[in-house]
Amino acid sequence: MNRKGPRAAWTTANGSIYTGSIWDDARNGQALFQNLQGQAEVGTLLVYPKPPDGSEAYGHIGLVTEVDAAHRATRVLHCSAANFKRPPHDAILETDAAVFDDHEETLTVWCRDVTP
Repeated sequence: MNRKGPRAAWTTANGSIYTGSIWDDARNGQALFQNLQGQAEVGTLLVYPKPPDGSEAYGHIGLVTEVDAAHRATRVLHCSAANFKRPPHDAILETDAAVFDDHEETLTVWCRDVTP
């Protein structure tokens, strides 16, 4: 799947897929991204959009790598400036899910184009 493609419900006007369009599709049409109602599995995505109050410049997305018995994400692989600021100074890290848990808009989603 390309990050850019023809205009669709889950893209911007120029065809780009981004955190806000993934979140919006999962909340509304679920054409490409299915909202799993918080039931995480390894391989699902956690995503939240750019906050409307402007408190953050971007939304965020991560790949779930571990879940607990209640299907809550406990470990997530994601890229962020915050990861880069602390040792080992790598923007792409596996961390706990706190950054996503701290945003009540976070959704657990699955891309319908991915076969489990």
